[in-house]
Amino acid sequence: MVGARRGADGTSYGIRFELRLPDGWNERYVHQFNGGNDGTVVPAVGPLLGGNKQDTALARGYAVVSSDAGHDGKANPDRGLAAGAAFGFDPEARRDYGYGAVAKLNPIAVNLVETYYGRKIAFSYGVGGSNGGRHGLMAATRMPNDFDGILAGYPGFNLPKAALQHALDIQSWAKVNSDISKAFSREDMATLAKGILAACDESDGLVDGVVGDPDSCETSFKPRTLQCTPGRNSDCLSEAQVTALLASHDGPRGPKGEQLYSAWAWDPGMASANWRGWKLESAVDAWGRRPTIGVMGAASLAQIFTTPPTSVGGTPEELQKFLLEFDIKSDSAKIFAKEGSMTESSVDFMTPPRSDDPDLKDFREAGHKMIVFHGNADPVFSVLDTVNWYRKLDANNNGAARSFVKFYRIPGMPHGAGGPSYDDFDFSHRL
Repeated sequence: MVGARRGADGTSYGIRFELRLPDGWNERYVHQFNGGNDGTVVPAVGPLLGGNKQDTALARGYAVVSSDAGHDGKANPDRGLAAGAAFGFDPEARRDYGYGAVAKLNPIAVNLVETYYGRKIAFSYGVGGSNGGRHGLMAATRMPNDFDGILAGYPGFNLPKAALQHALDIQSWAKVNSDISKAFSREDMATLAKGILAACDESDGLVDGVVGDPDSCETSFKPRTLQCTPGRNSDCLSEAQVTALLASHDGPRGPKGEQLYSAWAWDPGMASANWRGWKLESAVDAWGRRPTIGVMGAASLAQIFTTPPTSVGGTPEELQKFLLEFDIKSDSAKIFAKEGSMTESSVDFMTPPRSDDPDLKDFREAGHKMIVFHGNADPVFSVLDTVNWYRKLDANNNGAARSFVKFYRIPGMPHGAGGPSYDDFDFSHRL
């Protein structure tokens, strides 16, 4: 464990980690950036984020380190389902989760690898998806000299802002049906996917069940065309359903109508089981089959991403109630707030510096490379937010961002490999 200490909340903290050192070492090293709220030392195998889960960095001969990002997600069992985000009451635990743990652990892990093998690491990499993808962008910004290559999948680099979307979605779905899982049936989502394909499939010149021109789809697909009308009562959506989808797609707005996070893309992958599990209905009976955003997302928004943190009950009902009562227009200011010992807002410790106007100058000048990919049907982090980030990065590098950062949009892909998408890819060889 690195940096063992007693937190301001009385909980024991420290960075627990696992380092795997293969016999057939290829002189390369991977820092595995994990996802979610961290809090668990996920086995250090170095997933390469494609559809083939057996394809890992460890299997290819890389030394791999993985950590819990500085907190134990099971340390507060009395908090029920809110336990995994309870570390948000400690300022340093917040900071370690955001960026501190990677910065503290990486030089130690590098030293252990080189001491064990008796020779220098030839190439160092950082790999992760979701919050792990955010860790990747954070490392490129705050630790530009540490990683020769970074693979960042579907990065939640604006995670506190994206968390506001959870409240918007739950509130929107509840206007359709108080039982969120029944707001849209699987058949309803299939109707939406068919409507998107009908409007957008051929725009890329090939009718193949894939929306290959997502930019044009944002204007060519008109959700109201799917609305039920007199005489049309099947293969259609109710007015309330279409209204809810449009509200969700538009993204959270502030008191003056300003965009707080991002709009979203229309993609047939919205009918996938992955999208449904995050947004509408999970397969977890202990959660009352409530969606992931309504359980994990609620706990995170309450305890990590708002200042001061809100103590929230740990039952599915209490967590959903928190989102239903969250006033987006006024309470959104709490993600930018600082108070007392919490000298960094959640936007400060979670968002890579200059993400709103990136240039990654130091990372570029170090000669390092990064690959970023994001699914067009991601239900957690909007692909359009990443598109906007990359376009600004490109503009700030005089149209030459591709020389050191390549960005790929994956049609049909939800939050990670899967859905109606091409997911058996290998980006690792391009770093």
